[in-house]
Amino acid sequence: MPTLDFSYFYFLYVVVGLLLIIGLWVYYDRRDKQLYEAQRSLVIFHCVRCGKIYAAKGIHEEAPCPECRFTNGRLKF
Repeated sequence: MPTLDFSYFYFLYVVVGLLLIIGLWVYYDRRDKQLYEAQRSLVIFHCVRCGKIYAAKGIHEEAPCPECRFTNGRLKF
């Protein structure tokens, strides 16, 4: 029967811990990137008829107001 030294268990403990940290890092990095891309794709509009400020997903030059359905141009800063 082969004998296992304490150093093998210590090495395994360190490797599993590092893999867990790296896995969590990759997961949260990808999740944050997807959330950032979703927020970045919002375009802000201001309705000239009712005064409501709203956002639409995607790249649009015009979008209808969700309240009064008037088509407005995007805000440019």
